[in-house]
Amino acid sequence: MNNEKLRAISDYLKGVLNLSDHVDLEMADKNIRGSILFRGPNVYILAFAIVIASVGLNVNSIPVIIGAMLVSPLMGPIFGATLGFGTNDMKLIISSLKNLGLMVGISIVASTFYFVLTPLDLQNPTELLARTNPTVYDVLIALFGGAAGMLETARKEKGTVLSGVAIATALMPPLCTVGFGIATLNWHYTLGALYLFCINCVFISLAGFLVVKLLRFPVIRLADPRLERRRRWAIGILLLLILVPSIVSAISVIQNNKRDIAVSHFIDEHKTMGNSYIYDHKTLISGKWLRKETTVEIYMAGESLAADQRSRLIDEAEQLGFTLTIKDGATSQFLSERELVNMIYEQNEQQLRSKDEQIRNLSDSLSFYSSRQLPSSQLAREICTQFPSVTQASFARAETVETAAAAASGAATASGAAGADRASGAAGAAKAVREEIIVIIKSETELSPEERTKLQNWLQVRLNSENLRLICQ
Repeated sequence: MNNEKLRAISDYLKGVLNLSDHVDLEMADKNIRGSILFRGPNVYILAFAIVIASVGLNVNSIPVIIGAMLVSPLMGPIFGATLGFGTNDMKLIISSLKNLGLMVGISIVASTFYFVLTPLDLQNPTELLARTNPTVYDVLIALFGGAAGMLETARKEKGTVLSGVAIATALMPPLCTVGFGIATLNWHYTLGALYLFCINCVFISLAGFLVVKLLRFPVIRLADPRLERRRRWAIGILLLLILVPSIVSAISVIQNNKRDIAVSHFIDEHKTMGNSYIYDHKTLISGKWLRKETTVEIYMAGESLAADQRSRLIDEAEQLGFTLTIKDGATSQFLSERELVNMIYEQNEQQLRSKDEQIRNLSDSLSFYSSRQLPSSQLAREICTQFPSVTQASFARAETVETAAAAASGAATASGAAGADRASGAAGAAKAVREEIIVIIKSETELSPEERTKLQNWLQVRLNSENLRLICQ
């Protein structure tokens, strides 16, 4: 019975995970080959999409950027090259890469002209900056986006996956940022955005290549064995030329991401140290490829750090994988305008935090004392309603202290030596403090014992306190 259940579960999972019944490889091959063509309307559509994306980046409008990515035909040649690598089709690879290069060139020219001619100022280029620094998340998005896109292309029933892949992988904004960098001669923007575009293309192709192999697209074979071997060698070398740098880039991106997280946590943990605080820091990268060294310079204000504090910070930084340089009042005598503004900002921020803490403490204290205030007027009216002879009522919270001498006097009344020992111990005991509510009543006529008991019990319930002392005058 158990074997039958396991077999049933296995068959069910195979049915759920099966791909062969849901894909049409012949149709997918035809669609991919048709999408790589870059002629006629596609040229103008790409140029218009680039201008739309450039406007979106110029005004920091995410919806406009998304719309441009939906219009762009850039995904076609990338999937064409991917299919060529997976099926050993050298002609398809060359045609796809040629069209992709033409598309990239037109995109960069169009975005450059836009940013040269635009009358709009770029006050806060957050979207442009986001396209200049590849992270590990860009690698993951490109990998899973490429896999999803290739599966959607091969699927019989089409959906909206390709649109989502175009938005997620964001191929157009980096090209627009390249154009902005060229227009403003900002090579940091240009190279960073071009690097991000290459990262996206390579990892989309890598994921698509794996899907092509998984779905078992028909592989093209030549009749001449020697030509077949040459073609396979050529495709293999081309794959290596693409994959090896991409793997190195991915490792570098992951290392940079870990480094940035480590530096950020280090700065946050040591923002303030006694009467010193970090008001600014810089991260310097040296070396090449995977042998990069990170140096973090921290700028401190306030009192200079002691030697043991410096040593401890430097050791902790080395454990996190970077070299620490500390610049404070003892080592840095001249501050730039930016550093001075940061220092003033940090000082004001500290003062505001201190003031907020004081206000919070005072507010808590006020709330505490307000909650302990007795409703004297209301209580007096309620007492007069029950006891018309009462002419005056006073209410107060008090702390009753029973001194050690009183405790010793009470213990001395005990008989025998045991009583004397208890008296001696009580005399050295700490004083006991008990909080009470004291109520003083003045009445035209003396209240009877029954009335006093009734009033005592009512006040204890009304004020929710067992420690209540009633004094009648």
